[in-house]
Amino acid sequence: GDTQVRVAALEAMEQCVGALDLSGERGVGLLDALSHSMRSCNSASGLLLLHLRIVALLAAVEPATPGGPMPLDASDSLASEVVDRATALLVSGHAPLQGAALDLVMHVAQRPSLLARRMASCRHLVRAVVLVLLASPDFAQEHQRAATALRFLLQVPGCQGEKSAARFLSAAHRAALVASVTAEMANLPCALTPEASGAGSLVSLAQVLCSASSTSAFKDKA
Repeated sequence: GDTQVRVAALEAMEQCVGALDLSGERGVGLLDALSHSMRSCNSASGLLLLHLRIVALLAAVEPATPGGPMPLDASDSLASEVVDRATALLVSGHAPLQGAALDLVMHVAQRPSLLARRMASCRHLVRAVVLVLLASPDFAQEHQRAATALRFLLQVPGCQGEKSAARFLSAAHRAALVASVTAEMANLPCALTPEASGAGSLVSLAQVLCSASSTSAFKDKA
């Protein structure tokens, strides 16, 4: 419970995440403890950001056996806490915290894990990413990161045969995203390609939305 001790332990964990043995009950215990520690953090603290960095690193750890479960899948408590915190940070309106949450979503959603599928099946998280994307200025780094994070979420396979996270996007969301792509491309300097300007991330998102959409009307608008 001592803050200095927690920080020291977390910093040590951050440095050696790849070497930790997260298998068995000891691994579950460590992840549950990380979840408990995260839950007690203030939403605007550097300590919380340290937790988020560790979870992002854990998302990159390979399974103990080929084809086995991802280490992050071992703790339901941590999975729930990560999704709840990422959602809260995205709706906070605080740019550094939103950036940290987007980084976390991007890291986790790229891995074939239970946590990634849980993120993609969370209506509030998916819509929070959309709102950050639509509220951020064109060509801004935060805008590009939000587009990338949403694209990764939409490409995560659904749990137990569910459809992708695109089902959480209303017609208004989809129309706004298409309008954002259209306006951004219209304002693109002639000398720049979409990739050079950063607009490529939004174009890639639009392609994913079109392929995931089940309504021909949306495809026609796109």
